[in-house]
Amino acid sequence: MQIFKELQPHDIFYFKRNMKMFGNILNIATTQQKMLGEIFSKEKRELEKTATPMKNVSEIAQTADPDQTQAVMLRTIKEATEVHLTNLNSITEAHGFFGSEFIKALFGGPPTLEKFADDFAITEEISGPGLRKKQSGLKYGLKNTAKELFYETPHFNLFEITPDQDADKGLAGTPREKVKPMVFFLPAVLGSDVGALLEEMNMLKYFANKGIPVYLADLKPIDTTEAVQNIGIDEYTADMALMTAKTTEKHGKPTTAVGYCMGGSLTTIAILSGEIKNVDATFRIVAPGGGEGMFDDLLALVPPEYSGTKAAQKELPSGNKIIDGLSLQRVISDVDETVLPATTQYLEAITRTFKNVQKGKKGISEKGAAIQYYLNGGPAGRPPNIPVGLTDMCFLLAHDKVADDGSTTIHIKGKQVNFRKLPENLRIVNFLGNKDNIARISDSVGPMHKHLEDKYKRGQIQDVIKPVGHLAFATGPDKLLIHAIDTQAQLTYQYNLWDQLEKELGSDFLSENNIESRAVISPQTLPDEIIDLLMNSLENLETQKTVERDNNIKYLKQQKVWNSLVNTLDKEFLAEHEITCEMVTGRISFSSETVKVLSEALQENKGDDNGVQIDELIKAITAITEEIN
Repeated sequence: MQIFKELQPHDIFYFKRNMKMFGNILNIATTQQKMLGEIFSKEKRELEKTATPMKNVSEIAQTADPDQTQAVMLRTIKEATEVHLTNLNSITEAHGFFGSEFIKALFGGPPTLEKFADDFAITEEISGPGLRKKQSGLKYGLKNTAKELFYETPHFNLFEITPDQDADKGLAGTPREKVKPMVFFLPAVLGSDVGALLEEMNMLKYFANKGIPVYLADLKPIDTTEAVQNIGIDEYTADMALMTAKTTEKHGKPTTAVGYCMGGSLTTIAILSGEIKNVDATFRIVAPGGGEGMFDDLLALVPPEYSGTKAAQKELPSGNKIIDGLSLQRVISDVDETVLPATTQYLEAITRTFKNVQKGKKGISEKGAAIQYYLNGGPAGRPPNIPVGLTDMCFLLAHDKVADDGSTTIHIKGKQVNFRKLPENLRIVNFLGNKDNIARISDSVGPMHKHLEDKYKRGQIQDVIKPVGHLAFATGPDKLLIHAIDTQAQLTYQYNLWDQLEKELGSDFLSENNIESRAVISPQTLPDEIIDLLMNSLENLETQKTVERDNNIKYLKQQKVWNSLVNTLDKEFLAEHEITCEMVTGRISFSSETVKVLSEALQENKGDDNGVQIDELIKAITAITEEIN
């Protein structure tokens, strides 16, 4: 054996060394016992979760057909058994991993064994009590995000997110108070903390620090607010109309509605109702779109009494029924194969941490600790409870198919919701993950692309697809949501430009030249001749030049640069490299890497007849980048 080859005979019997090795082995055994205690504690809590749907099954049995009840019981027992077996397999695999590592250390000699013992103890400290200590010190969630109450409805608190002191003072050359505002609608099933997991994983702060007025429609506590217990899609839509009207009134520009997951689904159908008058753009982040029967396979063999939300409901002392977040989490685990049982997550975290410690790393990062904390229910230790009315609506939206004429079975204030009834001035950006098993791409945008007319798809709907899963956009907004900043900047420019054109050039001048607000505030850029006319008119005005005028002239020049890019390079090339009109005219994320790609492509298109124009275009692109940086 390797240990006897490396050690001299007298060393084998060296008392102190043997005692040290024996002590290390005892330490490892003690540490492993602690870790297994933690694991079995989690295993017990996981099994307790299964008891909730089992209890609901017994309630269903009182009214359901015996055959249906039997089917439900069998399915639930099968799920509970699978969870238990998954956890047992995870325990075996983790125990086997540490066992094999221990044998390697034992045969590596005393120094190796000593290091293994130290690493093992550090792992336990980081993954067990140490992890909880680290999590308790995190500035986690909405509670630790600076904000002020701006407006209130019976169901929502509308908070304005306070930017950091060193944050940008505005966007697109506009002071913050006049920038186009954003209102976030986060999913009740995930809770508002998904928008503010940690200081560096905070969607709300990310946009606020870019100079954008950011608001959060935060659902009031359901357990103590009777209005929230009874909220349905009619009330949700009415409150959305009120809140976006207030933000539009304050900032003088229409609001952008940002919906994450379930929040994106509900805001979309609210807009489809025609009741929302002050929203001209919506960013739908991993939002199920409905109409594709995304739960059909899952629910094929489940009796009707169990296939809806009834099995996850519980009654409050008030007599109102709400959805138990813990039971609903079990359903999400069935739909999304990436949501593993808590025990499995924990064991994987221990193994990952041990490997990191072996490599000299500190183990789990603050980001990792925050994500684990969130997945395990945050401060409450369990997922939030949610209203039955909104859950039923999301279930209906995901399950029922959209008719060929775009109509649905959903009604808001008596009006049938139809996917062909999106407002003509609405800009839609879908942020999608191709590894997302909850809001799959076909389910999220299928109905839109299938039922909307071609004129709508050309520029008003954009899909931004990234190789990530469901939670990634919340944990990495600075990498994955840059296009939202670009679009917000471009829209802000367009509204500023139109205001100035009306004020300084006059409505008569605009009418004579057939320039309408819809042409200026549009996903498409203006024709070159109109751009030249507007630039010359602004430059030749006798009134004093202002920063606002200079910014608008720059914006028009950038629109012309985009027109030149489209005319010179194929649209397919620009789309393939994720180069958009918003990127150029929004002046936010036009990076040096993008300049290199464009410059090389333009050089390849250079000929005797267009050499000068290409050189000028490359200079203009470089100038835009220098302005940003």
